[in-house]
Amino acid sequence: MRTILNAVRDQFPTTPCAILSDRTEAEEAVGAVSFGFQAFISTTTPLAVVHQALAFIMNGGAYFPREALLEIADGRDRTRHHSGSATGNGLLTPRQNQVLDRLRSGKSNKLIARELDMQESTVKVHVRQIMSKLGATNRTQVAIMALMKGDLAAGGPEPAMA
Repeated sequence: MRTILNAVRDQFPTTPCAILSDRTEAEEAVGAVSFGFQAFISTTTPLAVVHQALAFIMNGGAYFPREALLEIADGRDRTRHHSGSATGNGLLTPRQNQVLDRLRSGKSNKLIARELDMQESTVKVHVRQIMSKLGATNRTQVAIMALMKGDLAAGGPEPAMA
């Protein structure tokens, strides 16, 4: 299956792509993100939601089931609670981690700038740097990766996998 997904992404690198699946596990949605897809849609998703999700990704957005994201977040919180406060891998600066925390919550650049008392353009630079360091192609991938891996800041808790 990985070969097929990689071939699709390679064949259509700039086209928004979605995975339509009979599976509903959070790991499947996370897999879609890791392959660079913009959406994971279960066949149990109501048709009206499917139409909205497809319209959204065609306009540059991303769609992943709320339940999958919550399951990832719940698993991460449990893992982080048990992992203690080991030294992090130093991937992100403390300021980038502050931005990441707010991205994880789905906040806009404007709101992040207001909360962190910085310019919106500075937030955009941090977001691009975070995306680059994590190998993400969009904000949604960053948020999901953050939920999966826990705190990625220097000196923060060790990354946890859901």
